[in-house]
Amino acid sequence: MSTQQTPVPLVPTGMTVVTKEAFLAALFADKRDIMPTTEAREHTPWRIVATRAMWGWSSTGYASKFGAPEVFAIANTTGSAA
Repeated sequence: MSTQQTPVPLVPTGMTVVTKEAFLAALFADKRDIMPTTEAREHTPWRIVATRAMWGWSSTGYASKFGAPEVFAIANTTGSAA
């Protein structure tokens, strides 16, 4: 029986790790058009559509391994458009 665990992904520089609930709350509270991208297979960058600036990041991507840990992060300079 293997006790090997899936490694926790490295969060990009300039991002703050938050809970899934905090990530979704910030996403829905922000008035800008923010969408997930398919730039990477193993994680998901979330970008502001108008500027392509990185807004957030999540550890699961469209080709992540089953059972991979979920980590959510928000850019330190996201700001919020009114």
